[in-house]
Amino acid sequence: MDISIIVTLFLVLGTAALLYLKFVKGRNENQNEGPIQNDEGSDSKQTKKFQPQEQTQVVVLGLNDTGKTTLLYKLKSGEFRECYSSQKMNIMKFPLLGAKQYTNEVQFVDIPGHSRMRANSVQEIARAKGIIFLVDSLLSTTRMPSIAMYLYNVLTHPAVIEQQIPLLLVCNKSATSLYHAKDIRKLLERELDSMVKTKKRDIGSISADDQDLVYELVETTEKSSSNLLESDSDEEDDAETMKPFNFDTNCRSPVTCIDADVVKQVNIDKIQKFVEQLHK
Repeated sequence: MDISIIVTLFLVLGTAALLYLKFVKGRNENQNEGPIQNDEGSDSKQTKKFQPQEQTQVVVLGLNDTGKTTLLYKLKSGEFRECYSSQKMNIMKFPLLGAKQYTNEVQFVDIPGHSRMRANSVQEIARAKGIIFLVDSLLSTTRMPSIAMYLYNVLTHPAVIEQQIPLLLVCNKSATSLYHAKDIRKLLERELDSMVKTKKRDIGSISADDQDLVYELVETTEKSSSNLLESDSDEEDDAETMKPFNFDTNCRSPVTCIDADVVKQVNIDKIQKFVEQLHK
């Protein structure tokens, strides 16, 4: 074979190999962009240094298919609109239908419930006047660990702690569910109690910033708050002597839990009243 043909063949193969490697590298970089979350939907890292921001919006959160977008259309026009799982953040600004106390436009930010999309909530919560967190009452028991993990991340968000942002826990689809707000609240408190105590036991293995976040949810123990993060080998593990988690006593932010059914127009007025009171 002619030597020039061999040289040309090697050049062509070498060029093709370089182009392929460049393509693979670029694809990997694109895949690595964006927030990374675990399977439970927790953010890979909370905002450590909280900078107060202007609170101008109501953030609507919850797992996927809980009725977040449907609720917003109800508040806007009173009409039912069939919605599908969102793949991107939805911002809507409108005056509340039939509002009596506050008639100006309200900005709502609807965060998709898919686990890889929830990191968007970290930045948006920092600008929230209030938070509406929806739970699907029909699926509350099977999805409880994921719901509790997501809610834990919200309650330990620095802005929620520092600004004491009100949170309305809406148990949607309750009209056709065996589980109602009081039941779901107890299940969530039980799940959060287990989570907080587990984190309390592991307090020595996490960073100081994360210890501060755990501290906010364990400050009502039988010990004084100044000793919460201190170990004492002569006494039982603090996690075992802690009082059961309770939204009323363990959260700085006010948490209200209500039954609702967005499609059947049940307690939409309570959700509207919550939004109006945020803008007094």
